[in-house]
Amino acid sequence: MTSSHQLLGWVVVGLSLILAAAGGWSVLAGVRSSGQADHRFAVDRLAIIVFLTVGLSVATGVILLALDRRPAEILHLLYAVVALMLVPAGYAVGLRTARPGSGRLLRQRDAWAIATAILLVGIGLRLIGTG
Repeated sequence: MTSSHQLLGWVVVGLSLILAAAGGWSVLAGVRSSGQADHRFAVDRLAIIVFLTVGLSVATGVILLALDRRPAEILHLLYAVVALMLVPAGYAVGLRTARPGSGRLLRQRDAWAIATAILLVGIGLRLIGTG
C-alpha cells in the first residue's frame, strides 16, 4: 500500500505540471485571440482530475493511518490537508476573478489555475519528501 500511495503522489505532481501547462496554453490562446478563445474546458477537466487524484492519494493515506503505518513526519498530515483543499480553493478564487465579456479577467482565472498547480507541485514534492 505504501508504494501505491507514493506512486499516487508522483502522479499528482505530474498532473499538476500538466495543469500548469494547460493553464499557460489557455492564457496564451486568450492573449492571441484578444479574449475570444481559450482552453478553459481542458483546464477545468484537468483541475477535476487533479483533485480526484489528490483525494485518492489522501484516501490511501487514511487507510495507511488506519493500519497504524504513520508518516515519518507529522507535518505530512498537514500538507495532505492543504493539498486536498488547494485545488477547490484556487478554482473558487479563479471563478471570482472571471467576469463574462472581459478577456483579461478570464486570463486571470487561468493564471489562478497555474498558480494553484505550481503550489501543488511544491506541496506534492514536500509530501513525497516527508513520507
